[in-house]
Amino acid sequence: MSTAEFWDERYSAGSYFYGTKPNVFLTRLERYLPEGGRVLEIGCGEGRNAAYFAARGYQVTGVDFSAEALRKARALALKKRGHPELIEADLLTFRPVLRYDAAITAFLHGPPDSRRHYYALLREAVRSGGWVLGEWFRPEQRTGGFRSGGPPQPEAMVTADELREAFAGWKIDVLEETEYKLREGRGHKGLGAVVRLAACKP
Repeated sequence: MSTAEFWDERYSAGSYFYGTKPNVFLTRLERYLPEGGRVLEIGCGEGRNAAYFAARGYQVTGVDFSAEALRKARALALKKRGHPELIEADLLTFRPVLRYDAAITAFLHGPPDSRRHYYALLREAVRSGGWVLGEWFRPEQRTGGFRSGGPPQPEAMVTADELREAFAGWKIDVLEETEYKLREGRGHKGLGAVVRLAACKP
């Protein structure tokens, strides 16, 4: 089974695997951008964040390689009366045509080489003065015995040092490791160990 097929199968259930409400940390984006700003979300999944920001007046583009996820994202956006642009693409080959006021992601994991590519994509996607916001599980999600979601391998998780290196030279407003109770559908439920980033491109 390919990775895309795995996610298509996960998203094929009638309910939204990660719920329909936006990631709590990503809603901080509104502190950094005026209404109507241009936002890119990579790994948008079933569209909970893209639909939220589009309904609030942002110009949103969401990218994911799961056709099933994007089908549900379109339905959710319609329900929330938002109109994000949704693109089916592999993030390892996707290149943004535009430069955005912000690029966001939530719980986009993978092996180290893939993550380096995702960070490069986030850096490339935003204009000077634009923001990158993201939240990920950190290795303690596995080594600490948390059961609220995430990949099974600690090496697929993200550390603060990794993000500090990936966004060296940027103005970092938030880089924090914390634990909080996740309430994101069936997929993320319970206390989780996360790392968060909000960084501004010079």
